[in-house]
Amino acid sequence: MQIPLTRFTGRREPPGRLAKRLCATLLFAALAATAAADEDFFSTVARLDTRDYDEKASVAAELVATGHERAGVVLSALMGSQLYRHKDSGEIVIATKVDRGFDLLDALTGEDLGHVGRRDVAKIGVNNALRSTLRGLIAQLELNDP
Repeated sequence: MQIPLTRFTGRREPPGRLAKRLCATLLFAALAATAAADEDFFSTVARLDTRDYDEKASVAAELVATGHERAGVVLSALMGSQLYRHKDSGEIVIATKVDRGFDLLDALTGEDLGHVGRRDVAKIGVNNALRSTLRGLIAQLELNDP
């Protein structure tokens, strides 16, 4: 049995087809919202590359507020002085010191970026006051983690 759906679509369609279209529309909307949230997170992480420690603390609080799954990883790397900016690409990376350089991970995705020399990256600085703030923010993330 077909139900007239002329009010919504201007033509008759079976209910199953309308449901499929609605599901597809909702899926695309959810994907667009996720992509927008990721872009906001990425731009917020990039703002950690500043010399102003008060600004870094407020950006760190913004990262927690995003609820992004990588926020804790980024903040832990910052607290452990492992957050760097790749000089060529400008990407924020997590660097692990190895013989004559660093092994890099993309801070945003966790993707392995390989090995670079020590002059290819610039450390994102952290002081004791910022570390204290970061400890509190990381604890907040851990408490809110379901």
